[in-house]
Amino acid sequence: MKLELPRTVSREVLEYIAALPEIEDGEDVELDFGQVSVLTSFYMLALGTALRRALAGKGCRLRFTGFQREAVENYAGYMGMKHLLDETLPVEGLKEAEQDEGTHLPITRLSMKALFKAAFEQRRFLEAGDLIEEQAQHLAKVITAHTPELAPLMGFLIREILRNIPEHGDADEMWICAQRWKNSFAELTILDEGIGIFNSLASNPKHREYITDNEQALQWAVKPGISQSFQPSYKPNKSSQWENSGYGLYMVSSICRELGGKFLLASYGNYILLRKDGTFERGTTDFHGTVLRISIPTGRQLDTQDLLRRLSAAGEQEASTIRNAFKQASKPSRGLLTELGIATPPQE
Repeated sequence: MKLELPRTVSREVLEYIAALPEIEDGEDVELDFGQVSVLTSFYMLALGTALRRALAGKGCRLRFTGFQREAVENYAGYMGMKHLLDETLPVEGLKEAEQDEGTHLPITRLSMKALFKAAFEQRRFLEAGDLIEEQAQHLAKVITAHTPELAPLMGFLIREILRNIPEHGDADEMWICAQRWKNSFAELTILDEGIGIFNSLASNPKHREYITDNEQALQWAVKPGISQSFQPSYKPNKSSQWENSGYGLYMVSSICRELGGKFLLASYGNYILLRKDGTFERGTTDFHGTVLRISIPTGRQLDTQDLLRRLSAAGEQEASTIRNAFKQASKPSRGLLTELGIATPPQE
């Protein structure tokens, strides 16, 4: 079987995933990259995961063909897309001539169980939020090498996205892939193969009153204060700085809108995509789990804490008009932990 892979346009990738044909056991499968001129983190992680799922347990023999340029094929190896599809293939190094294009984080798998186990073995007894914060800061430094002014914002974005997965996706594993292109933009893609946004929000009877399908769930997920854990009688737990307040996706999408970036959220049968005018486009797909792609421009000076303070305040104002929403953002969702007086254990 020959699969002609789509271009890197996000909509086309999601439509392609929805139309993936059934693959027979033991079939020879040729993945034709003839239409692919550049590889993005979203393309490699979202499409790679969908293909991996379609190939799982089939015992197929894969061939990668049609690359327009050698650099594109090298990049698919270095970033781990080939390894994601065929674990017998190594994650290859990036050639020196290609390293100046930017900073890249190859496809990386994170497991909360593994993080807890490693911390326990070091006699570090941490909350999930502390472990996620450590990972977010580490990953942000990798992505923003040579652009330290971007690191605080990228660390915030990664943390807020990762926090959603164990809390709402009912998933232990998370996958992340990122790129920072020189003098251009930074793109980050994070996914899980958990229960999805609709099943998470609909598990709360209060939300089931008005969130009745997957498409509605995505639209509500980016509103402030919408959380599976919402209860009308909620009182903040002062003993935990990592309480969920349902502001994570709202803050991430608002940052992308404010900075003229891109935001895409897909979960099971639907996706929403931020348009240039700040509104959301809706579409259909068939992605098993949830995938989030953001892109923000680089090369500009930002007062990150002021940006986060303004957006969280606007979110709290909007949440005050929503019946089943947390009215106040959690401390982590309001800004940078150091500036909010929240200390996290140093990573060892």
